[in-house]
Amino acid sequence: GIHSDICTVGNFGSKDRLDYTVLGNGVNLASRLEGLAGSNSILISENTYNIIKDEITCNPSNEVKVKGKLHPVKTFIVEGLSQGTQNSEIMVEDDGFLLNIDESIITNRDAIIKKLEQSILDGNCKLQWKVDWAMRWYALDVDFEMYGKDLTESAILSSRICKLLGKQPPNGFAYELFLDEKGEKISKSKGNGITIDEWLKYASPESLSLFMYQNPKRAKKLYNEIVSKAVDEYLSFIEKGKTQNQSQLLLNPLWHVHNGEIPKEEIIMSFSMLLNLVETSNASSKDVLWKFVKKYKPNINQDDYPEFDKLVGYAIKYFDEVVKKTKNYKKPNEEEKKALYELIKILEKCDEKMNPEEIQTCIYTAGKENGYKENLRDWFKLIYQVVFLSLIHI
Repeated sequence: GIHSDICTVGNFGSKDRLDYTVLGNGVNLASRLEGLAGSNSILISENTYNIIKDEITCNPSNEVKVKGKLHPVKTFIVEGLSQGTQNSEIMVEDDGFLLNIDESIITNRDAIIKKLEQSILDGNCKLQWKVDWAMRWYALDVDFEMYGKDLTESAILSSRICKLLGKQPPNGFAYELFLDEKGEKISKSKGNGITIDEWLKYASPESLSLFMYQNPKRAKKLYNEIVSKAVDEYLSFIEKGKTQNQSQLLLNPLWHVHNGEIPKEEIIMSFSMLLNLVETSNASSKDVLWKFVKKYKPNINQDDYPEFDKLVGYAIKYFDEVVKKTKNYKKPNEEEKKALYELIKILEKCDEKMNPEEIQTCIYTAGKENGYKENLRDWFKLIYQVVFLSLIHI
């Protein structure tokens, strides 16, 4: 069925779901003509007939009543090219290739066609997408296939095709979609969320395996901030594994991720704490960050903690490429600079013998003596925004 008219074409829907479609009365009429067209025939509207009547021979058909139209629509059945418009030339054109055959003058037509014929076997032809999946299952004896939730209908169709051909379709497993921080589906064209390659820059393959292993039928949010949470969860399962018996280990996802060999290395600190240490120390290399780690955990040998050493490298990269980009740096004014100078002088007098409460009292005192006596919250907010988010520029 063919109808010529003005329509609205484009992406329609909401931010959660967009579909490329066509709207308008003309679309409804074309659909109606398609349904009325007989087998191996083309049914067109009067609008289309008026456009092509000089080149295409058509015969009048029945009038059609269409919803939204006051009067019946005249229709025509296409018969073929009009006399004088038929072209005896066959032309095939593609990138770097042009074939032009004039059938009116060639005498060995069958021989030429035979030379141009191409077998559809032996990988010389690609099937349409609706049957391609089923054919790969059939040809390659696929027995297990994972697919996203959005391909469920294609999997059902391919299974039916496989059964019609006499083979059992593979066992299927439909997994949920990956979402970004806003809950929207991750899309290559949008560039939202993160890729596997990006994850592996900031964390180990095992942490990604854990993330994928758990709740495979539940939609997962996959964006930068999820990485640090997943690493901490990974470390917590390592700690649990050290005290679990054999039956409990079977329920520990890391037993499956590591093929029964959960790492035994002592966890020095969580990944989130390590990120805080990168932030406060402004460390840009593993050597510098290890020095701060050893202040927190003295008498440890760096060579005895290969897994944690990898975490140190991941933390520096993650902070530099992810965390730092989201920070809102504050440049202190003159009064704030003066207060921070006084804080530095007080902290320089502190020694290793002082306990945390005594050091905290010194920080309180510096704030009270420099204009923050009535609002110590602003004092600590200033310290955090200037000292912990960036270097002090004075």
